[in-house]
Amino acid sequence: ADLGVLPPVAVEPEALPSLTALASPMPNPFRSGTTLQYALSVGGQVGLSIFDVSGRRVRLLESAVRPAGVHRVQWDGCDDAGRRLQAGVYFARLDTPKGGFNKRLVRVD
Repeated sequence: ADLGVLPPVAVEPEALPSLTALASPMPNPFRSGTTLQYALSVGGQVGLSIFDVSGRRVRLLESAVRPAGVHRVQWDGCDDAGRRLQAGVYFARLDTPKGGFNKRLVRVD
């Protein structure tokens, strides 16, 4: 068999999401950290924050202009000052040009 030059392979660009959404955190429940993934159907200003059950923002994970596409952000279970948060229920809030989205997170010891 001739193993010479291979023909060029067409690479399709990753399809842009048709919906803006916040995926379920992975893992959840989590001990040391979790990954939040969100999809943007259009680019724009994005805010991603973590709130405790009383509605107080404990961590700002992202506040930036992001292009359309899929984005991932790690959360280490700490607050804005770097202090480890206690085990319990938290909420991730994604604010986008297409609206706001919430997901429940559970941190365990």
